[in-house]
Amino acid sequence: MVVTAHYIDDSWNLHNRIIRFIYVTVPHTAKLLAKVLMECLVEWSLERKLSTLTLDNCTVNIAMMDQMKEKLRNASLLMKGELVHMKCSAHILNLIVQQGLGAIQGAIETIRESVVFWTGTPKRVEKFEEAKKGLSCASNKKLVLDCKTRWNSTYLMLTSAIVYKDVFSRLIHTEKNYKKEPSERDWLLAKVMCEKLKLFYHVTKMFSGTKYPTTNLFFSKICDIWLLLKECLKSSYDEIRIMASNMMDKFEQYWTSIHGILAIATVMDPRFKMKLIEYYFPKIYVGEYQNEVERIRMLCYDLVKEYKPNDGKKNLPDPLSNASGVGGDSDGCVDPLAGYDLFVSSTSKVDTFKSKLEFYLEEAVLPRSEEFDILAWWKTNGLKYPTLQQVARDVLAIPVSTVASESTFSTSGRHVTPCRNRLHPSMLEALVCTQDWLWDEKLDASQNEISHSTFFDDVEDDEAGVLTMSTSWHRSKEMANEYEERLGEQLKAAQAKHAEQLKAAEEKNAEKLRAVEEKIAKLGEELKQPKETLVKVTESKGRYKESSLLNYKEASKLQDELVISRKEIAELEERVNRSKGLTPVTWRGSRELHLTSFICSGKTTVRRTLTICQRV
Repeated sequence: MVVTAHYIDDSWNLHNRIIRFIYVTVPHTAKLLAKVLMECLVEWSLERKLSTLTLDNCTVNIAMMDQMKEKLRNASLLMKGELVHMKCSAHILNLIVQQGLGAIQGAIETIRESVVFWTGTPKRVEKFEEAKKGLSCASNKKLVLDCKTRWNSTYLMLTSAIVYKDVFSRLIHTEKNYKKEPSERDWLLAKVMCEKLKLFYHVTKMFSGTKYPTTNLFFSKICDIWLLLKECLKSSYDEIRIMASNMMDKFEQYWTSIHGILAIATVMDPRFKMKLIEYYFPKIYVGEYQNEVERIRMLCYDLVKEYKPNDGKKNLPDPLSNASGVGGDSDGCVDPLAGYDLFVSSTSKVDTFKSKLEFYLEEAVLPRSEEFDILAWWKTNGLKYPTLQQVARDVLAIPVSTVASESTFSTSGRHVTPCRNRLHPSMLEALVCTQDWLWDEKLDASQNEISHSTFFDDVEDDEAGVLTMSTSWHRSKEMANEYEERLGEQLKAAQAKHAEQLKAAEEKNAEKLRAVEEKIAKLGEELKQPKETLVKVTESKGRYKESSLLNYKEASKLQDELVISRKEIAELEERVNRSKGLTPVTWRGSRELHLTSFICSGKTTVRRTLTICQRV
């Protein structure tokens, strides 16, 4: 949660400071948010100096404001807290426009698809540019793709695409993959819608400013939007009428809750006063505008009375110190007429505060000028309207949007990066707040140097009696040169620091490279040992093959001997067969003759036994 303080200092310069960048644990309930915000106000002693709280319009914030009103009920809130809740006007405008865009979503989607197609690849972008040149388009705008949740980006997308309507019509005949182009009615609705939303876009940009007052500018713009919506209700296009009707319904939900404090800020602008309200209200409230004008007038009177106890008292001297009636001077002596001042203030029957406001309103308004500085005007007219000056100082400092706070989340991405994403919440808060304060103080210092330098510096009498005046442009030039020199020194220091960092990084990388090379060499030595072992295994395998070959030769020799033995056996068998034809003889015995041969082949041994009978 971001808490930003907006205030006007004694020199009547508008400031905004980030005072807290808080990490809030989940769930983000209204009670928890109110507790954290109240602790922040108490820490900075702002609980009795608070004029308004500007928040967006989510349900949790509305419930949180109820909690805050209970916590601040003993504090000095303006109008008993009726004006403390200021709803973000930029968020309201976003809701109003989003409500209306749904009526013409079809036309918007068709144009968006065409923009997506022609911005999808660099080749298509080049082809689109060539088609632009062929049709001699004078515009140099590029197609912009929108974000669906941000209506202002949709407005920019449509304004950039409408210019190239003829280009889209030509490309439909030359690109076979581009099959659907927006119709004539789609272009017509988009053009009419952009004309209506142009006011919303410029008003949103104006409300997003943080370096100038915005409350006094809001009322006239919001009235212009009201009149524009009433005009759109009479449009000849059904889609535009539906869009305006939806937007008007959403607008009426917030109108009564935002225009009170903003009308007071308009009254505090000497260019407008009540005249601007009297100009717009008859157009908005056709039959009851007088009652509404009187209500705003009474609201101003009531707000001025809130400042009545604090006005004038600090300037009145103590009557007891002046009882002696002795005259004095400006060196610390008493004022003899101080009692008279007290007598006049106590016996006056006229409501001076009301009369001062009436006198201010009865004066003629100042001519409108874009260069008018409302803060400078109230600074110089504070002696004439001291009470109204205090009112203007508080009211003109009110921001009408939460852009200053929401932009902090965008800039915080520079601190929390993928390479630095472990920062503690307190450290991140310190970085964000310190950067905001230092940067704003630097800008304020540069502005003060320029504002304090007068246009005429020296006035001298010459011999002829003519006043010669030397302007301060040379001093400004000297200041600019000094500033450039400081920037040059800072740039040189940054370059030297970058060179040192680069050199250190190169040395570190060289050390890492040497370590890697040593590791590779060590791995190479370790790889040599398995190679030697592999050579030894290969030699052993060769010797084993040679041994196997010798065994095979011996086995072949034994096989040849076996063949010879078989021949001998065959001859013996023939002799036995021939002996069968002889006279039988008596076998007195027999014995077996075993001939054994071994055939060796590898590890397998085959034993074969032959048995023959020999007659004894």
